[in-house]
Amino acid sequence: MFRSLLCAVGGSVVTILSSHGAFTVNPPQAITHRVEVQPIIVSKTNGATAVFMGHTASEAYIKGRINQAWAQVGVEISWLAPVSYTNNFAYDGSPNNYSSNSRPQSHLDQIVDNAGTPPKNPDSIVLNLFFVEIVPGFSQTPDNAANGLAFVDDNGSAIHVGAFLVADGPYNYTNGGRDVAAAVIAHEIGHCLGLSHYSSSSSNLMYGGSGSGERLIESQKNTIFTNNWWLDGYDMLQVIPEESNFVVWADGFGIEGGPDDDDDGDRLSNAFEFLNGTLPNSPNSFPPPVATAAGPVWSLAKNPLAVEDGFDFEIETSPTLDGWLPAGSNGSGSTVLFDTTDAVSVRLNSGAPSAFLRVGVSIPEIAAATVASVAPPEAPERVYSSCATGGCGCQAAVAP
Repeated sequence: MFRSLLCAVGGSVVTILSSHGAFTVNPPQAITHRVEVQPIIVSKTNGATAVFMGHTASEAYIKGRINQAWAQVGVEISWLAPVSYTNNFAYDGSPNNYSSNSRPQSHLDQIVDNAGTPPKNPDSIVLNLFFVEIVPGFSQTPDNAANGLAFVDDNGSAIHVGAFLVADGPYNYTNGGRDVAAAVIAHEIGHCLGLSHYSSSSSNLMYGGSGSGERLIESQKNTIFTNNWWLDGYDMLQVIPEESNFVVWADGFGIEGGPDDDDDGDRLSNAFEFLNGTLPNSPNSFPPPVATAAGPVWSLAKNPLAVEDGFDFEIETSPTLDGWLPAGSNGSGSTVLFDTTDAVSVRLNSGAPSAFLRVGVSIPEIAAATVASVAPPEAPERVYSSCATGGCGCQAAVAP
């Protein structure tokens, strides 16, 4: 499952200075997909708790850095509320002691598989990250270091963040410690999304060691966006739908219902009010006709933003309230005087049998895209990220 990637770094870069080196990323791409992450903070029964991301400002900074790294390939990392999980084995491998000996890599399987729901998220495409004291494949690491181990192209990772990295103090005069934590977490997320280590450039986020940057390149994006037949990292990429004009309009008025609903109870749907340009939170009446010698004429304005979304009026007439015909069609007893992107005008012809007119609104699909995945009867054997070999997966900050 490991992939061989070609180095294709090019173009300008964005460099963010920090005390541990430089947080160097390529310019962001348009954000098209989101990965939801479920952080699971593991504790022991004696009350000892693994470090997450520190206080509120520290957490916001680290998450911002992680998103800067993943914006390079058009992906947003969205964090769910942390879940607490008390489990001595998951925390540090208890009852055995790994303060000096390496904890077996296979413990990652046990941490992920033995945890129920909760603490794991019930949605199989939400990435579960366990924050622990001792990461499988490693022995105890110091408080100025962060390290992790993850499955490649699969769901699950164990991460350790040293307490010094997120605390205010010498390691964070210029946020260097927090940059280290962000780089390691972003690196492990990359493994879960399908990336293996990248040895061609130390400035790459997936470099197999403590590198000089956090870049991602186009070939790595192609790997992440490759959909395998099993439930893999690609399935964690949730499409971010473009926000429609209707959604912006409804949010602006505090409308809670959808296009077919009637929030102000005036018997005019939200879709009609959006298309006609009337207020959806204040009762309105259907526009009255204008009497003419040729028959009554109804004119309805069209909101250009609604037309842009694909909304349009559907006007029909009938002599008996049965057998409705489109306005202007043969036998409808009506005439469409004009129908533009700005307005429509329809007349019920004098002397015609048709005596009734009704107006509906055609509503385009306004729904968030969803990701559907079907896991095979047997998934491929898990592959570890190999972050525990050769010092990879562990980075440390140095106090200035």
